[in-house]
Amino acid sequence: MHNIIWLISIVFLLSGCSSKEEKAFLTQYEKKLSYHKELQKTEKLQLYSSENITQLLVLATYITDNTDNTLKGSEKFIIGIESDSEEILTLNSKEYYFMLNKMKPTSITMLNSDDNRLKNISFTSSWSRYYLVTFNHIKNKRLTLDIESTFYGKGALHFAKVAKYILSNKVY
Repeated sequence: MHNIIWLISIVFLLSGCSSKEEKAFLTQYEKKLSYHKELQKTEKLQLYSSENITQLLVLATYITDNTDNTLKGSEKFIIGIESDSEEILTLNSKEYYFMLNKMKPTSITMLNSDDNRLKNISFTSSWSRYYLVTFNHIKNKRLTLDIESTFYGKGALHFAKVAKYILSNKVY
């Protein structure tokens, strides 16, 4: 008899653990599901000056939707560049180099601050300039976006066409 009362007490205790706050959290998460999906496809890179001060902040979001028929069969990134220097914010082939798995981009297009594509990415700021950078299609499921600045060196951002934990044990 004590075991039955003990078991019923445990069931009531555990059922009380699912709270209204948890349900509210899940509701808010589902409302912003597209934001969270894009957040998973966003990487950040900081490039530094010789004094080890961040001079260039690069946020890149890998665009996985194929709603734009003109860009189907290509790899697309929205790249945001933030810097104190106005000259550095303007992409110039002499100052910046982008390579995706050692391939050059097919196009680089500056986006206006009110562009609809910026509404679908997770991080935007009024201090950044945004560019749509397009590359030819790559069959590999791992993508390495190399970014080099003649002023501040280079860095790499790692993306995956599938969830990163599905790929082999290689650490990024």
